[in-house]
Amino acid sequence: MFGSTYTNYVGVSIKHGTRVAIVVTRILNPQTNTAHKPRDDGSARATACGSLVSATHDRTRVVSDETVQTSAVIKRCGSCFDDVTGY
Repeated sequence: MFGSTYTNYVGVSIKHGTRVAIVVTRILNPQTNTAHKPRDDGSARATACGSLVSATHDRTRVVSDETVQTSAVIKRCGSCFDDVTGY
């Protein structure tokens, strides 16, 4: 795996070799345009707040935190993020 890159769902992308790049990811519910934090235990597409527990993988998307912060339409979950109100 030397020189390869992989991403886990905790939000860390690791470049094997001489450099390490950290990319924070979020789980997006495209139906509500709401971004959630992933769980810390590495569960695939499981959110910290648990609100998407019954959503299938084809109904969620993994996006970068940068995408969430620069989007005018994506909201952040109030249960996942301390500085946001709402569900």
